Amino acid sequence: MKSKTFIIQFLLLCTLIVYLFVTAPPPLSETESTGMQIPIERVFKIANEENKQARALYTKEIVQAGKKQGLKFDEQWQESNIIAGPLPAQFLRETAMHLEKSPVRLGLYLGSDYPINKVNQLSGQQLELFKKIKQTGRDHFYHIPEDKTYVYMSPDVAIAKACVSCHNEHKETPKQDWKLDDVMGATTWLYPEETISLSEALHLLSELRAGFRFAYKYFLMEIKQMKNPPEIGNKWPRDGYYVPSIDGFMTKLTSRSSADTLDLLMQSVKKSEKGGENDREPG
Repeated sequence: MKSKTFIIQFLLLCTLIVYLFVTAPPPLSETESTGMQIPIERVFKIANEENKQARALYTKEIVQAGKKQGLKFDEQWQESNIIAGPLPAQFLRETAMHLEKSPVRLGLYLGSDYPINKVNQLSGQQLELFKKIKQTGRDHFYHIPEDKTYVYMSPDVAIAKACVSCHNEHKETPKQDWKLDDVMGATTWLYPEETISLSEALHLLSELRAGFRFAYKYFLMEIKQMKNPPEIGNKWPRDGYYVPSIDGFMTKLTSRSSADTLDLLMQSVKKSEKGGENDREPG
């Protein structure tokens, strides 16, 4: 029995490595699925950590460093008369738009109690839960029975001066005293099932990474229209008037997030094999 379990875990490990370290892997077929079910809360945690890494990489090493080199970023970046890259919040929105069009049923959006864009205003139950999140700094998982939806909210923290100055100085901001490390909003994930198969979870994470790639591609398409565009290749804004290629950006992201993601997935697999102990954090 132990040898059989070892073989299963080894095969799962090989599959996970392919999904995490190979660019845009194809979804697993039903015949490759183990039938193992993982609580969606654990998958939310993994997706949320991947998103944090992607947002941090784009915010600090593209937006913040890029502004010092003369690159422009604007919330109205899609307007025809504005040549600028998307801000971090719009980067997340482009990722979410890719997920909306993908076959996976994962929802993603950013909300706040003091949003610049009124569309992102939290209200009702989510606003009350967000108040708790601001106090505790902890993620919160819950179920909405009437909508048959499972929800995961995670604090969105001001990790860079560019985030703070942008919100404080915006002409339509409802709050002008944001500081570094403030909880400015909540990243919210949605899924219609309480559990998900391992193959579906891997496909979901694959599409999430494809969403990051999609968002970064739009950034590159925009800056290529500049009168004096930066060189696109292997160098980053910290090195000068450069930005990395799509593959360069994704390689850096993969190197930062894959080890942790692999560890979280393996923990989920082991817990599921043992009968699915509850690993929920108190909310």
